[in-house]
Amino acid sequence: RGPGVDPAVDDRLVEHVDVAPTILELLGLPPWQPMRGRSLLAQRERRAPRRDFAFSEHMLGQAIAVRAGTWTAILHRKTTSQFPSYPMRAGRRELWRQAAHQIRVDPELHPEPARRLDRALEEFMSDGLGLQAKPAINQDRESLRALGYIE
Repeated sequence: RGPGVDPAVDDRLVEHVDVAPTILELLGLPPWQPMRGRSLLAQRERRAPRRDFAFSEHMLGQAIAVRAGTWTAILHRKTTSQFPSYPMRAGRRELWRQAAHQIRVDPELHPEPARRLDRALEEFMSDGLGLQAKPAINQDRESLRALGYIE
């Protein structure tokens, strides 16, 4: 929703990273480079290709998920008991299927969606933006440690 934008219901996959390019387009400003997101206006108007997968990170980056159609795969990236009701084990993979509600399923019983989503996750994690990190200073390290990003 925005000025001059009619609300619409659309079944296209979108990601949180699409918010910034959408706002920039609404303001008539170009997106900065590199930018992973796509303008939702461009997607709705079919100026951008339909997304096959939507990715998201959860729990401070300790899990990463990919969705395609009715399927969602989750990869645990870190072992932690920070969330007791949902313990994380590095390398654990989950497969979920949307029916009337989300249902956790056995990947061995659904090998093709599991393989397809796993490949998409691996490609997403290996496809960085090509940015160079600045040298860290002690204050940066302590801030990241306090936030739980590094040990």
